[in-house]
Amino acid sequence: EDSELERYWSHRKTSRVVDQIMKLGVSLVIGPNYSSFLDVPRTDVLFNRRRQLLCLSELSEAGISVAPHLSATMPADWSFWKAFLKKQPQIHHVALNCQTGNKSPTEGKKAIKQIVSIQAAIKRPLSLILIGGAQFSNLASKYFESFTVMDSSAFFRTVHRRKMCGSSNSSRKFTDTWTLTGQPLDDLLQQNVDSHIAWHRRNAETSEE
Repeated sequence: EDSELERYWSHRKTSRVVDQIMKLGVSLVIGPNYSSFLDVPRTDVLFNRRRQLLCLSELSEAGISVAPHLSATMPADWSFWKAFLKKQPQIHHVALNCQTGNKSPTEGKKAIKQIVSIQAAIKRPLSLILIGGAQFSNLASKYFESFTVMDSSAFFRTVHRRKMCGSSNSSRKFTDTWTLTGQPLDDLLQQNVDSHIAWHRRNAETSEE
C-alpha cells in the first residue's frame, strides 16, 4: 500500500501540487510508480498504469520534463511502452524500479534488455534512471549513452555509523564505526558518498553482460 503515492493521486489537484513543483524549479520529475502485481486482475495493472500516465500528462502540460516508470508484468506491457515512447519524442528519460521484482539480477537484466530493445526500435537514445539499481550500472554503461543510479546506500550506511572500506565489481564492504554524542555525520557521509561514486565509476568501466 503506497500511502504517499495515493495521497498524491487524491490531493494533487486540490492542493495544486503541479504548481508547487513548478515553483521548485526542478528539471525532471519521475512519474509515480503505482504498483503492478501478478496476482491481481489485469485491469488493476492497466488502471495503475493509466494513473501514472495521467499524472505525467498533467506535469508535462505545465512544462515540466517527465520520466515515466517502465513497469511491466506481461510482454504486452513492453509493447505498450515502445509504442508510447515512439509517439512521445520529447521524452528522453525513463525510470526502472530495481528495488522490488527487478532487484533479482536475472529479472533486472531482462528488464534492462527490454528497454535496450525499445531504444533501438524508436531510433533515439534514452537516458535510463536506475532506482536502487547500483548492481546494474555496468550493464547500463554498455547500452546507454547516459544513465543515472539513484542509490541511498551511502546515506543509510552513514546513519548506522558504517563506513565503506573496500569493494569489488559486484559488492561493497563496510566496517562499523562510532561517533560521539551530538557529533555531526557530515564527514562520514561525504566519505561514503565519494567511495560510492568511485565504485560506480569502476563498475561502469568494466561493463559486462
